[in-house]
Amino acid sequence: MSELIGTTKISKKETRKVVFKKLSSALGDYRGQLKDKKVARNLKKFSKVLADNIVRSARKQSGKAKAPKNTLAESEQVERKLQATN
Repeated sequence: MSELIGTTKISKKETRKVVFKKLSSALGDYRGQLKDKKVARNLKKFSKVLADNIVRSARKQSGKAKAPKNTLAESEQVERKLQATN
């Protein structure tokens, strides 16, 4: 989908599909030894985990990672509420 829009953002769904296709073609030899459903299920699980990690690392490299929560500001708000009730 990002190719159609023209953005460079990598979506998890697209990445998962690409990883699944590459893994299934690379591990096609094992489909004869194991059941097809079992191989497909395990490849789907693994590709989901791998795609999530790929997208996270791509976001970190591009500098668009989500900002961490400001725990200091939250703790100050809690302290103010406690002082107001006392």
